Amino acid sequence: MRIGFIHNIFPVLSQTFITKEMTGLAERGLDIQIYSLFKPNTNDPARKRSTNLFSVCYVLSDLTLISAHIRALFFSPIRYFSTWFYACTSRENPSSFIKTLFKFLKNKDMNKTERQDMLLHFFLAVPLAIKMHKDGVTLINSHFADAAASFALLCARLLNLPYGVTAHAYDIFTPQYNLHEKISNAEFVLTCTKFNKTYFSERFPEFDPDKFHVFYHGINTGRFKPCDRREKNNTMNLLSVGRLVHKKGFGILIGACQLLQNRDIPFQCHIIGDGPLHPELKRMIEN
Repeated sequence: MRIGFIHNIFPVLSQTFITKEMTGLAERGLDIQIYSLFKPNTNDPARKRSTNLFSVCYVLSDLTLISAHIRALFFSPIRYFSTWFYACTSRENPSSFIKTLFKFLKNKDMNKTERQDMLLHFFLAVPLAIKMHKDGVTLINSHFADAAASFALLCARLLNLPYGVTAHAYDIFTPQYNLHEKISNAEFVLTCTKFNKTYFSERFPEFDPDKFHVFYHGINTGRFKPCDRREKNNTMNLLSVGRLVHKKGFGILIGACQLLQNRDIPFQCHIIGDGPLHPELKRMIEN
């Protein structure tokens, strides 16, 4: 078995849990190949750290489009046209495909409807499927149930292979195009909490609950040694690390610190990170 993992961007510093998963699977002897739709920022330290660990194919920069479509059409015309028809009939809120394709080729900004156009994904998935076939991939898995899952679905149809979807958070609780189609055609869905699994089962009661599996993120605890945590004084020490964006909840943490202060509970709180909310959070702390 050779597993082809489809990522939107790999590697990314804010998704070290995915890099750890890829590393762990490789260390367990699984034969994996990573396909990333986009290249990460050249200055991203995660990219520098992972360069020697994985062979990554960057779909939208490394593969050729026209020759791949000709080859796919020649070798498997039935699958090619059936997948093309599926993509045409599965578009949600379709905009003009020609306009969308023009924007993509010209590297212009695209709205969510255009970015998640199933027909555009078909146009781009064909060269990825050709590359997967050449690499001997026998199972496909996408990280996130967004565009990556759309590519997994289309490549699986083109190659007549099974695929799975790993869903995390924003791709579950914010609107995603064709989510039902992605889940319906997947052999399995992995997600990182029991809450997510319950949510899937309640949102899609027509699917077998056993289709959804809880797959926790974790760390190698063998790398860390416990220290003496007996309190030297009565001061509570809080540490939080993450991107300074709304969904990480640092504003809530700072509000909780204000409650501690109001109740005369001694504490120290250290926040490590950076992001667009840095000035706003700094003002909250000062206030």
